[in-house]
Amino acid sequence: MREEPATLADFAGLRWRFDDAAGRVPAAAGSLPAPWPGEIVHHAAQDALLTAPSLHTSPLESALLDAQALAEAARTPGASYSFLKQLSTSDPGELLAFIERVGARQPPELRQRWQRLLPSLDNRRFFQAFAELLAVGWAAGAGLHADGLRWPEAAISLRAADGRAADLLVLGLIRGVRAAPDGEQVRALVAALDRVSSRARIAVLVRRWLPEGFDPEPVRRAIELWLREVDRGGWDGRYAAYDDEHVSLEFALTGETRAPRQGAVSFALPPADGHRTLDAVADLVLGAADAWRATAPRDGRPLLVAVVADQPLSLPPGGLRELLYGKAAEQSGGEEGLLLTYGPEMSHSIFRDPLQARLGGVCVLERIGDGVELRDHLLLNPWCGRQLGGLPWPGPVTGPVRWSGERPVVRAAGGARRPTHGGRR
Repeated sequence: MREEPATLADFAGLRWRFDDAAGRVPAAAGSLPAPWPGEIVHHAAQDALLTAPSLHTSPLESALLDAQALAEAARTPGASYSFLKQLSTSDPGELLAFIERVGARQPPELRQRWQRLLPSLDNRRFFQAFAELLAVGWAAGAGLHADGLRWPEAAISLRAADGRAADLLVLGLIRGVRAAPDGEQVRALVAALDRVSSRARIAVLVRRWLPEGFDPEPVRRAIELWLREVDRGGWDGRYAAYDDEHVSLEFALTGETRAPRQGAVSFALPPADGHRTLDAVADLVLGAADAWRATAPRDGRPLLVAVVADQPLSLPPGGLRELLYGKAAEQSGGEEGLLLTYGPEMSHSIFRDPLQARLGGVCVLERIGDGVELRDHLLLNPWCGRQLGGLPWPGPVTGPVRWSGERPVVRAAGGARRPTHGGRR
C-alpha cells in the first residue's frame, strides 16, 4: 500500500475532521484532505462517534473485508490514493489472508469495529483498523490475547494466561512522502566551510533543514574559531555543535590532515526527518496516554501503547529510548548487552513522569514493504506500578533487568525485522 506522492505535501499527517454527529470526513473527490506539515499522526480512538459499540453485539461471522467491498472500491473512479483501492486492483491474497486469520480469533466487538473501518476509501479509517490487526497479532505472540474493548477511549483489552491484563491503545501512523532535501543548500554550506584556515578535516551532520536562502558565513566563522582552539590544543574532545533559530548542525574531527588544495569537509550528511518524526511520536503517545488516564477505570491495569507506522519511521538511533527513559547516568557493555542505569535525578522523559505511572510500555511497529513484515521494538517502563516484563515478547525488548537502589538498570535492544502472521513467527 503506497501513498500517491502527488497528493501529499512534505512529511505530513492526516487528522480527523468531522462535519456532523455522524462523523463524516469532508474531502474533495479523488484527493486527501490538506495535510498539516510536521504532523504524521492519526489516532482513531480520539473519536467515540466513529467507533462506539453497536447496540447489537452478536457475533458477526462474515468476512472483515469481503469481495463486494473490494469490487466497489475497484469501480470507484479516481481514488488512486486509497489503500483500499490499491488493494482492490492488485493481488490482495497475503493481506486478506492475514486480516481474516487474525480477525477470526477476536471477540465480536472488535470484529464489528474492523468491519466498519476496513471497507473505507479514507486511508485514516482503513489503516487504523489494519494497524490494530497488526498490533493484536503481535501481542498474541507474547501470549496476550484480546478479550474485548474498553470505552470511551477504544482501548483493546488484553489478557495473558497467568491472569495479567493490560489495555492496548493502537495509534496508526500514515507517513507522507517527503521531498528530497535541497542539496544546493548543503553544497553551499560545505563550500563555505572548506575555506577555513585550519589543517584539520571535519565531518558535518545537518540535523535541522537548511532554510531557503541560508547564509553559511556565520557558521563558517564559528567553525573557524573552534578549529583554532583545536589547533592550539585548547579544545577537549572531537565534537562541536552549532544551533540557532534556523539550523542545527553537528561537527566531528575526522583525525585527517588536509592535503594541499583539499577542502576542510571530509563528508557531509544532509538532514533527516527522524527528529521531527520523534517529536510527533512523543506528542501522539502523550496525548493518547493522557486521554486514557482521564477515562480509564481505576483498577491499576497498565497501558501498552502501540505505534504502528505504514512505512519505516527512520527514527534517530537511541532517540526513542532517550525520549522514554531520559539520559542515562551510566552505561556499560558485556555479556548482558548494553546496560543503562538511570539516576534518581529528574531528566526529561515520558516514563519517569509520575503521571505516567500506569504507562507500562511503548511498542513501535514499522511496516516493511507492501505485506505484513514488521520491524518491531518494545520499550518497557521500569517506573510502572504493574510490570509487563517476563512475557515471551516476540521481538527485541528494551526494559529493566534489575534495580540498583533507586536506580533502574535497563538493557537496551535494537529493532528487528521479521514476518508477522497473527502472532506466529
